[in-house]
Amino acid sequence: MHGRTLLLSIATLLTLGTAHGENISQAALESRIDDIIDAYYSMSDQTDENASEEVFAMLREKLEERLENKIVINSNKRLKEELESLQFLSALQIDAICGYIESNGKMDDLNELFLVDGMYRQDVLNLMPFVTTGKAENGAEPTNKRPLKNALRQGRHEIALRGDNCPEASEPSQFYSAAYYRFRYSNRINAGFNAEKDAGEQFWGKRNKGFDSYHAYVQIDNDMWLKRVVLGNMTATFGRGLVMNSAFSLGFSSEVNSVGTADIGVKRSSSISEQNLLQGVGTTLNFGKVDISAFYSIKDIDAALSDSSTFSSINQTGLHRTDKELQNRGTVLMQTAGANVTFAHKDLRLGATAACVWFDHKMAPADKLYTTFYFRGWEQVAASVDYSYTWRHVYISGETAVSGDNALATINSIDFKPLSFLKLTVMHRYYSEKYNAIMSNSLAEGGRVNNEQGFYIGAAFSPLPGLRMSAFADFFSYPWAKYGTDMPSNGYNTFTKIELYPSRRVGAALSFRLKRTEHNLPQKYFTKAPTLQYIDHQNRMTLRADVNANWMHGRLQCKPSVEVNSFDYDTQDRTWGYSVRADMNYSLKSLPLSLNSRIAYFKALDYNNRFYAYESDVLYAFSSAMMYGEGLRYYVCAKAKINKCTNLFIKVGQFRYFSEKDISYGNEKFKSKHKTEIHAVLKTDL
Repeated sequence: MHGRTLLLSIATLLTLGTAHGENISQAALESRIDDIIDAYYSMSDQTDENASEEVFAMLREKLEERLENKIVINSNKRLKEELESLQFLSALQIDAICGYIESNGKMDDLNELFLVDGMYRQDVLNLMPFVTTGKAENGAEPTNKRPLKNALRQGRHEIALRGDNCPEASEPSQFYSAAYYRFRYSNRINAGFNAEKDAGEQFWGKRNKGFDSYHAYVQIDNDMWLKRVVLGNMTATFGRGLVMNSAFSLGFSSEVNSVGTADIGVKRSSSISEQNLLQGVGTTLNFGKVDISAFYSIKDIDAALSDSSTFSSINQTGLHRTDKELQNRGTVLMQTAGANVTFAHKDLRLGATAACVWFDHKMAPADKLYTTFYFRGWEQVAASVDYSYTWRHVYISGETAVSGDNALATINSIDFKPLSFLKLTVMHRYYSEKYNAIMSNSLAEGGRVNNEQGFYIGAAFSPLPGLRMSAFADFFSYPWAKYGTDMPSNGYNTFTKIELYPSRRVGAALSFRLKRTEHNLPQKYFTKAPTLQYIDHQNRMTLRADVNANWMHGRLQCKPSVEVNSFDYDTQDRTWGYSVRADMNYSLKSLPLSLNSRIAYFKALDYNNRFYAYESDVLYAFSSAMMYGEGLRYYVCAKAKINKCTNLFIKVGQFRYFSEKDISYGNEKFKSKHKTEIHAVLKTDL
């Protein structure tokens, strides 16, 4: 037996018999998307209303798309870039995968990923659905002969229609609808068109004619000096996002490995999200070790204009349901231009970025204490330098930026592995209260890249193949007042997680989170209005236990979960919330049908104890349930393969409250003990 084959066999045994990719059902592999998103969503600050579902919707759509267009691990010149786009792997892990292939040649089996230094069991399982050892699955490899004819003949067309409805809603306009068209030719050409109407928006009438929003994009890639051209909807992300990140920043996660990773470059955007979206043209030129990227975007944005024709903020919801929302539609013209130069040589990468944003109306935030240093004006400029370097088991990276008023922002981190089973991450960030970059988006507890200082330390420890422990602590402070806190403040966020996999069929995880911050004490706690706002410490604790069991090669999965949280101010009594959930996933062997279901009981009588739970959903959709009060939440999500080219996705879910509760549907609000939603998508590949 060859040495490499022996090592592969040993690795498979040490990972508790993890089944070969062919033995694990496709439904089980696809369910990894839910696990990845849940790891981020459960850590986001939903309770402070800072978490945007748009961010996770974009992530889910990106992973679903990658599921259809897998990364070819072997003979891939852009392997590192494509692995970075997944965003749940650390830089050290990506370098280790690339180094393994360079040293050992092509992978014959995806189980070889277990042999890669620093790849834990769950990391490999997360990665497997999105990679392949063979050719891309969308036709023959492109050639330079008659490229247009080959693209039209061998390219893949996809058409999808989506509709959502709530039976309790009385108005037809509460129906959500969307249409998608996508074209892909290998990794060379990607194009698409999306149309959407949100619930509450009129489809045809006096207010609107047709869909509410339309998006189109084209991206062409090749291996020559003209590396990429993008037209239409796109994103641009460089460095650590201090100057330019129009995609999304996932923030802190229970997966300590992935802190700080980003999807770098100018790229198309197939998302129907309108948050931070660029519309225009972008390109990347390659001259050996140097990439030069540039982009220009022009679009109308939603904003409420005052009598003096100024606006205080940008409305990024994309909703146009009421007369007021329609009045604010496209009132301000926003232009964005930027460029980046990146030098890459072996393990060193250096970059410089500059971006300018200007409006045709003056931006003038409301005069509040926390907005004292917010940007005011018509034009904003920011620039930065960034770096990353890998040396053996050490990876350092960072970015330092300056905005137009000479304010500073910097973030720097180091990842290192002192032992094969131990990884440490240390990160420091300093964002001046005067720093402003509208298109910035990076790691920040406060949700904005300004007025924050922080120090983060995290560790992942796996002394045994079936055991993994991870933890982090983030200490932060705000030098100036922020929204909800009328004075400088500080706090910390800590997290600990233990994962145990006694066999390939069973896994369990226990996590604990404690976050302590300072906030204005709400008015309801005062017997009379105070002359000065009182600041108190706010404490949130969450304890969560999960079990994951699968049988029949992953075709049947059971995932029970228990979550308990508590909330209090130092001067007030503590309140508690409870949630018990059970997920069941099953894919039939005889029929092309897979089912995901959940039933959950929750009791969170105080609003501060409400639960947010990520849910499985139909293609191109993101769902989370806010569980407040006492009741049940249940749903069934089905995927059926009608024929070789057509798939049907359906989800039916309902809230059942134990007492009447106010429920809103667009402009309607009424009391009910239940709320039902139905989502459906029909997709055809041509």
